[in-house]
Amino acid sequence: MIPSANVCNAAKQHAVDCYPQESCGLVIRGEYIPCHNLADNPEKDFSISPSEFEQRGGFSVVEAVIHSHPNAMPAPSLSDMTAQERMPNVPWGIVGVDQHGRTSDFVWFGDCLPVVPLIGRVYVHGVHDCYTLVRDCFRVGKAGLADPAMMNCQPVNDWPYDPITLPLGPRDKDWWLKGGNMYEEGLKSAGFTRIDPTDIRVGDGLLFSLYPPGWHGERHLNHAAVYIGKGLMLHHPWAPQDRNAFRCLSRREPCNSWMQTHPVVVRYTPC
Repeated sequence: MIPSANVCNAAKQHAVDCYPQESCGLVIRGEYIPCHNLADNPEKDFSISPSEFEQRGGFSVVEAVIHSHPNAMPAPSLSDMTAQERMPNVPWGIVGVDQHGRTSDFVWFGDCLPVVPLIGRVYVHGVHDCYTLVRDCFRVGKAGLADPAMMNCQPVNDWPYDPITLPLGPRDKDWWLKGGNMYEEGLKSAGFTRIDPTDIRVGDGLLFSLYPPGWHGERHLNHAAVYIGKGLMLHHPWAPQDRNAFRCLSRREPCNSWMQTHPVVVRYTPC
């Protein structure tokens, strides 16, 4: 459950008051409780003392955790995603704030929140990105993908899997530009094996290696999609250099041109 407008407004004011450091606070019994940021580098991180939780009744009474990102996008970092994963029943919220006291809309994340429709999502790293889209396909399973509301009136009626929770995969923004290799390293542990691309069927994953022109560094698989049949795949691309906002929305798209990049095709085959 996402907190009320009053809670969000109080948290935004706290973010402004704490700038340029990250603000942090808890939502308990419908009220925003400002907390002290004890991080070693409070302009880039936050830490709440365990005593703050204990004084207010322990972790079980916490309804949400909120913090700010000064001069940065309100998208979760690797440490944010890792910490939230340790509190699976508690949503986390992030608000961006700048030096003029302007605040962004909140970004909320956590598996305790409902899965939003899979088509037309706006890109937010770690919340609505390519891996999250594939993961959410498996989370909602065959019933969810057959729901017209989830698929913008074009349901997938032959999805083969009941709901499956894949690993959350905490990750930093632009991990693939920093030597990260999340997909190749996580395939087996997530239950996937490589298959012959000519044997592709509904529910299979496609993994691409997409890098900017002129890239001379090491290349890894860094973009994921899922095959939904009839020559279509579902994916969430990111094209920050393009002013066409549609290019950053999750969508179904013909596979033909993408298959020319020779993706790795994988199938969920748990032991």
